[in-house]
Amino acid sequence: LRSHYMSVLLRLAQRRILSPSSYLSNLSHYRPLHTFVRQLSSSSAYVKPLFRPRLSTPLSRPCPLPLAPRRFAYVPPVWEPMDAKTLAKSNSGILWVNNLYPIKIHRFDIRSLVFSLPIDEKLKNMFPLEEIKILGIEARVKEGGAYVFFDYTGPIQKPLSEVVDDLYVNFREQNKYFHLAWKPARCYLVVGKPYVDDLRSRIPTSILRITFKGGDMLQDDMFRLLRKYGQIFDIVAPKDTKGKYYVYFERPEGAIAARNCLHNAKIGEVTILVDYKSVQRLGYIMEQFKDHPRIMIPLVAFLFTIGTVLLFDPLRSYFIKRKMNKPYIDTHQDSNSMFMPWEPRQGEEQALRDHVDMHPRSISVLTGPKGCGKSALLQRVLRGRPNTLYVDCSQDVTTDEDFVEHLSRSIGFFPSFGIVSSGGNFLDALLPTTKNAFTSTVHSQLESMFKCLDKALDEKANHYPINPHEPHPYSIVVFDGLLGVIRGMDDKESAAMLLDGVVTWAISAAQRRAVAHVFFVSSDQFAAVSLAKHIDQKGGGKLEVFQVEDIPLESGLEYLEHGLPGANKTDLRYAASKIGGRFDDMETFLQKVYSGMPPREAVDQMIAQTVRDLRSEGFDLAHATAPVPVVDPKKGAVPPPPKWTRAQIWETIRRLSLTDADTIGYDELLFNVFMGDSAALNALITSNLLRLHTNTDQFHSSRYTSSGMQQTLPQNKPPTISTELVVSAFSPLHRAAFQEMVTDPILSLGMNIIVRKTQLDEEMSKLVKIEDELVKLKDISSAGVLGSEPASVSKRRALLEEKMRDLAIKIEGMDRSLKEMVKRQQDYTTQFENRAAVAQRSRSTVTA
Repeated sequence: LRSHYMSVLLRLAQRRILSPSSYLSNLSHYRPLHTFVRQLSSSSAYVKPLFRPRLSTPLSRPCPLPLAPRRFAYVPPVWEPMDAKTLAKSNSGILWVNNLYPIKIHRFDIRSLVFSLPIDEKLKNMFPLEEIKILGIEARVKEGGAYVFFDYTGPIQKPLSEVVDDLYVNFREQNKYFHLAWKPARCYLVVGKPYVDDLRSRIPTSILRITFKGGDMLQDDMFRLLRKYGQIFDIVAPKDTKGKYYVYFERPEGAIAARNCLHNAKIGEVTILVDYKSVQRLGYIMEQFKDHPRIMIPLVAFLFTIGTVLLFDPLRSYFIKRKMNKPYIDTHQDSNSMFMPWEPRQGEEQALRDHVDMHPRSISVLTGPKGCGKSALLQRVLRGRPNTLYVDCSQDVTTDEDFVEHLSRSIGFFPSFGIVSSGGNFLDALLPTTKNAFTSTVHSQLESMFKCLDKALDEKANHYPINPHEPHPYSIVVFDGLLGVIRGMDDKESAAMLLDGVVTWAISAAQRRAVAHVFFVSSDQFAAVSLAKHIDQKGGGKLEVFQVEDIPLESGLEYLEHGLPGANKTDLRYAASKIGGRFDDMETFLQKVYSGMPPREAVDQMIAQTVRDLRSEGFDLAHATAPVPVVDPKKGAVPPPPKWTRAQIWETIRRLSLTDADTIGYDELLFNVFMGDSAALNALITSNLLRLHTNTDQFHSSRYTSSGMQQTLPQNKPPTISTELVVSAFSPLHRAAFQEMVTDPILSLGMNIIVRKTQLDEEMSKLVKIEDELVKLKDISSAGVLGSEPASVSKRRALLEEKMRDLAIKIEGMDRSLKEMVKRQQDYTTQFENRAAVAQRSRSTVTA
């Protein structure tokens, strides 16, 4: 609107409708157009003749109108109103002065806007003003120079060519530079009639298209004519075209000077027409790629790599250091975790603080059951601490590419590989001969990210104290949930490479170079074991393990009372006895009570939901969560083999619900229930149905009476050192679900029948093996001399017959107990059918 308003004002002034004073006042205040029109309608027309407005004002006569930019209205040069004869008779001439501005090389080149500073005074000072009178200056910003319209007023009459030669010598002696030009300014006499245009599509180039009108010219004459403007690379005459040549200059300054000085010049009977030849740079590059792909693709990849190293790596290191300089802020903190009871964990919190304040010397692992608050504890320790990078892998990280992108955001790695790969994909699509030429693997991306991170950590390590025992905010890098992401990845090969890359870097940063603490936070109960194996494979090292347990029952009860101040104390004690000190379960309970559910009903609903989860995951009794069948081309859809049997998990649940210590020895379960099948037992543990720990981990063990009151273990006993592995329910809520399942008569009876049938099948298979072996022994005896039986065979036969009698007695007893359980199950079924029939008759009576 502003430019349109200025152009309207200028047109009105040129038509003598607007006076100079009104023009200047409207131009200075930028009044609205309707106000300006209303002023015109109330005033008389101004008819005084005005000078024609120009882009540059001659110094001999001032112009009362301000100069309008050529962008809004075309203003011809100063010399155009003068005819050629007048110009030839006078001592006036036109000079082309180059190297005043940066030359515009394409349409989006903004250097001309940045460096388009006024040059009139500096340019005039280069002329001897006592002999040269400057009549006007026509700036040509996109061509990097200007036309100077001058008049020679010296006392000695000279030809114009000699005057220009003296000016050229004067320019060389002064050797002045303008606006970051790489060469000093030089001047040339304009022989022809300059073509001053403002066409935006005309961009100066180093190639000139020369056309002769009225005759032709030899190439040697053309060379002598053009050589003084710059070094010429080649002169090419197109085939089947007469009177047209292409002149290739080494630099665009020579081509610009030749075009502006010789265009429309008349040499004898020949008129020279000079113009730029447009260069299709993108098309030329595309042709090179199509013609020479084996050269261009490696060249572009090499340049891309060099640019990445020279530009991206320092920029990425800067952003990583800026991220580390900021104090750590827990973005996942909620209002409930602020009121979490931290008093029972003061010892664990202080141990973590002491560890991170000491000089790094080992890799650290923070483990604990899911939902116990281990991440919140570590974030509480790191809150407000500088030099901290926290990589939370639990947020939508399912593949190695997701991990790389999430890692780049967490450590401040910018520009990330996602941005770079987008540019590479664009180049791959742009160049049809390339395929994934500008993409990198996840392993190489991890190496690049860790190299930039190592640079930032090394700079931080230069400011560490000399005494390694002096407390200091050392650098910390935390990987939360990485091991769970790796375990859940479908591509196991990529998962192994990802873990190997991270662990290799962690060993280098925490142990070999000792520049940062590296923490792995995981709910995996075998996290320390798997990391220890990887560290041993990489040369060995120290692994610090920090175990976080549930909070004590008293602290959990205080937390529930704080969240529900008006609730019944007995109900809250009952809830605490079932939920225990698991933070996530307490949060779920509070949300259910806040929604209007009574406390006891909320707890019972949570137990029922846990029972349903156990039935679906542990016993595979839910069709919705049944495992996906494996398609065999010969046998069809075959369900995958289970990791454990129903008899194994039910016997484990039964033993854990009936014990008073809440735990069972790992070896007892392994050899008495799972019969040495460690894979099945470990699968139950990794599925978050059971927990594996040592006796020394039970800092907050508690027993509960039938009324839900706590019975605390004696505290005055001296601590005992025990490394025995024990197995317990995954959480107190799981233990309550175990007890609920065992006390359910129908479920308990049904699962006991399944267990007994499984045991009976196992004993029957043993009996069949003994029978087969006896048959083989009979064949051996019949093949002897005169039908005699060897002594060794007799002893073996006696031993097998004894085992066979024992198995027969055992099978008979198991079969008898199985029949009793089946009979009880039939009685339950009969009772259920009778109750259903009574209910049906009562509904029929009510309906009647």
